Amino acid sequence: MNLKYIFIFLVTVGFISCKKDSQVSTQTLQLLQIKWSLISDETVLPTIPAYNSSYIGVATDYYLFSTTDTLTIHQRSLASSYTQSVTETFPYVVRNNNTLTYGPNMNFPITIKRLTNDTLILTNPVTASFINANGTTNTYPGTRTVILAR
Repeated sequence: MNLKYIFIFLVTVGFISCKKDSQVSTQTLQLLQIKWSLISDETVLPTIPAYNSSYIGVATDYYLFSTTDTLTIHQRSLASSYTQSVTETFPYVVRNNNTLTYGPNMNFPITIKRLTNDTLILTNPVTASFINANGTTNTYPGTRTVILAR
Protein backbone atom coordinates (compact mmCIF):
# COMPACT_ATOMS: atom_id res chain seq x y z
CA MET A 1 0.00 0.00 0.00
CA ASN A 2 1.26 3.46 -0.85
CA LEU A 3 2.46 5.57 2.14
CA LYS A 4 0.44 8.54 0.87
CA TYR A 5 -2.83 6.56 1.24
CA ILE A 6 -1.84 5.27 4.70
CA PHE A 7 -1.20 8.85 5.85
CA ILE A 8 -4.55 10.08 4.47
CA PHE A 9 -6.32 7.15 6.17
CA LEU A 10 -4.67 7.91 9.54
CA VAL A 11 -5.46 11.63 9.32
CA THR A 12 -9.10 10.86 8.42
CA VAL A 13 -9.45 8.41 11.31
CA GLY A 14 -7.89 11.00 13.64
CA PHE A 15 -10.42 13.67 12.62
CA ILE A 16 -13.35 11.30 12.95
CA SER A 17 -12.28 10.15 16.42
CA CYS A 18 -12.00 13.76 17.61
CA LYS A 19 -15.59 14.55 16.64
CA LYS A 20 -17.78 15.46 19.61
CA ASP A 21 -20.58 13.05 20.54
CA SER A 22 -23.24 15.72 20.46
CA GLN A 23 -23.54 19.42 19.86
CA VAL A 24 -24.30 21.99 22.53
CA SER A 25 -26.75 24.58 21.29
CA THR A 26 -25.93 28.25 21.44
CA GLN A 27 -29.21 28.75 23.31
CA THR A 28 -28.11 26.36 26.09
CA LEU A 29 -24.84 28.24 26.54
CA GLN A 30 -26.54 31.65 26.47
CA LEU A 31 -29.05 30.58 29.10
CA LEU A 32 -26.46 28.86 31.30
CA GLN A 33 -23.55 31.29 31.25
CA ILE A 34 -24.67 33.86 33.81
CA LYS A 35 -24.77 34.34 37.56
CA TRP A 36 -27.48 32.22 39.22
CA SER A 37 -28.79 32.69 42.76
CA LEU A 38 -28.85 29.50 44.82
CA ILE A 39 -32.40 28.73 45.93
CA SER A 40 -31.81 25.31 47.47
CA ASP A 41 -29.43 22.36 47.58
CA GLU A 42 -31.07 19.11 48.67
CA THR A 43 -29.82 15.55 49.02
CA VAL A 44 -32.38 12.76 49.31
CA LEU A 45 -31.44 9.23 50.38
CA PRO A 46 -34.76 7.33 50.04
CA THR A 47 -33.74 4.29 52.08
CA ILE A 48 -32.39 6.33 55.02
CA PRO A 49 -34.42 9.58 55.14
CA ALA A 50 -32.93 10.55 58.51
CA TYR A 51 -29.77 11.48 56.58
CA ASN A 52 -31.47 13.66 53.97
CA SER A 53 -30.16 17.21 53.90
CA SER A 54 -31.61 20.48 52.70
CA TYR A 55 -29.92 23.86 52.42
CA ILE A 56 -31.88 27.03 51.63
CA GLY A 57 -29.77 29.63 49.88
CA VAL A 58 -29.19 33.10 51.25
CA ALA A 59 -29.00 36.33 49.24
CA THR A 60 -25.22 36.10 48.75
CA ASP A 61 -25.15 32.47 47.49
CA TYR A 62 -24.57 32.00 43.76
CA TYR A 63 -23.26 29.84 40.92
CA LEU A 64 -21.50 31.77 38.16
CA PHE A 65 -20.99 29.87 34.90
CA SER A 66 -18.53 32.05 33.00
CA THR A 67 -17.99 32.12 29.26
CA THR A 68 -14.39 31.04 29.94
CA ASP A 69 -15.52 27.59 31.18
CA THR A 70 -15.04 28.27 34.88
CA LEU A 71 -17.73 27.82 37.50
CA THR A 72 -17.55 29.88 40.68
CA ILE A 73 -19.71 28.68 43.55
CA HIS A 74 -20.17 31.03 46.51
CA GLN A 75 -22.17 29.55 49.35
CA ARG A 76 -22.63 30.14 53.02
CA SER A 77 -21.31 27.19 54.97
CA LEU A 78 -22.14 25.98 58.43
CA ALA A 79 -18.84 24.66 59.67
CA SER A 80 -18.14 23.82 63.29
CA SER A 81 -19.88 26.34 65.51
CA TYR A 82 -19.64 29.38 63.23
CA THR A 83 -21.01 30.47 59.89
CA GLN A 84 -18.65 31.30 57.05
CA SER A 85 -18.83 31.75 53.30
CA VAL A 86 -16.95 29.50 50.94
CA THR A 87 -16.03 30.39 47.37
CA GLU A 88 -14.69 27.71 45.04
CA THR A 89 -13.81 27.89 41.36
CA PHE A 90 -13.78 24.87 39.06
CA PRO A 91 -13.44 24.21 35.36
CA TYR A 92 -16.68 23.03 33.77
CA VAL A 93 -17.69 21.48 30.45
CA VAL A 94 -21.15 21.36 28.93
CA ARG A 95 -21.16 17.85 27.41
CA ASN A 96 -24.51 18.21 25.65
CA ASN A 97 -27.73 20.16 26.14
CA ASN A 98 -28.63 17.97 29.14
CA THR A 99 -25.31 17.21 30.84
CA LEU A 100 -22.37 19.09 32.29
CA THR A 101 -19.38 18.19 34.41
CA TYR A 102 -17.37 20.33 36.78
CA GLY A 103 -14.70 20.00 39.40
CA PRO A 104 -11.23 18.54 39.48
CA ASN A 105 -12.18 15.15 37.97
CA MET A 106 -14.51 16.34 35.18
CA ASN A 107 -15.83 12.78 34.85
CA PHE A 108 -18.89 13.04 37.07
CA PRO A 109 -22.01 13.87 35.00
CA ILE A 110 -24.54 16.36 36.29
CA THR A 111 -27.94 16.41 34.61
CA ILE A 112 -29.39 19.72 33.51
CA LYS A 113 -32.95 18.84 34.47
CA ARG A 114 -34.38 22.25 33.64
CA LEU A 115 -32.88 25.33 31.99
CA THR A 116 -35.08 28.34 31.24
CA ASN A 117 -34.66 32.10 31.34
CA ASP A 118 -35.27 32.11 35.08
CA THR A 119 -34.63 28.58 36.40
CA LEU A 120 -31.75 26.10 36.39
CA ILE A 121 -32.19 22.72 38.08
CA LEU A 122 -29.20 20.38 38.32
CA THR A 123 -29.35 16.79 39.59
CA ASN A 124 -26.80 14.07 40.13
CA PRO A 125 -26.63 10.69 41.83
CA VAL A 126 -24.96 10.52 45.25
CA THR A 127 -24.10 7.78 47.68
CA ALA A 128 -23.73 7.77 51.43
CA SER A 129 -21.48 5.16 52.99
CA PHE A 130 -21.46 4.23 56.66
CA ILE A 131 -18.94 1.98 58.39
CA ASN A 132 -20.59 -0.27 60.95
CA ALA A 133 -19.09 -1.22 64.30
CA ASN A 134 -18.17 -4.64 62.88
CA GLY A 135 -16.16 -3.02 60.06
CA THR A 136 -18.66 -3.64 57.26
CA THR A 137 -19.83 -0.76 55.08
CA ASN A 138 -23.38 0.04 54.05
CA THR A 139 -23.84 2.21 50.96
CA TYR A 140 -27.08 4.03 50.19
CA PRO A 141 -27.93 5.65 46.82
CA GLY A 142 -29.61 9.00 46.54
CA THR A 143 -30.03 12.17 44.49
CA ARG A 144 -28.75 15.69 44.91
CA THR A 145 -30.85 18.50 43.44
CA VAL A 146 -29.63 22.08 43.17
CA ILE A 147 -32.21 24.73 42.26
CA LEU A 148 -30.96 28.09 40.96
CA ALA A 149 -32.78 31.19 39.74
CA ARG A 150 -31.96 34.46 38.03
